[in-house]
Amino acid sequence: MTTPIDTEGGSAMSDRWYQQQAKSIHGRDGAIEFDDVPLVSAGGDRGAYVQAWVWVDDPDPDDVGPIFILGEEPTTCPQCGSRTDFDENDDDTQSHRCLNRDCGFDFLGVFDDDDDAEPVAT
Repeated sequence: MTTPIDTEGGSAMSDRWYQQQAKSIHGRDGAIEFDDVPLVSAGGDRGAYVQAWVWVDDPDPDDVGPIFILGEEPTTCPQCGSRTDFDENDDDTQSHRCLNRDCGFDFLGVFDDDDDAEPVAT
């Protein structure tokens, strides 16, 4: 006699099954990729999360302007040295504009994870 699989408390499938399903359904070279043996986290419902890598392109400098790494000190304009005003963006970057009316330089500021990094243009 065959015993049915109990899925009331969560998933009953093997990690390998989820890994294979995730790769075949969602895998796209250069867009969504998986390690050889990706991490699987069983959910509370019938299913599981499978760890994947998602590629994200850098912004086009023509679309965002020059990009500078921000430090801990107040940001100054890289063109004239004046103070800047900025807006916080949804992606943890800052859109800066020089407060000097004769300059008005606009640039994107990003925070580097390296505490010793110097502000540099990219």
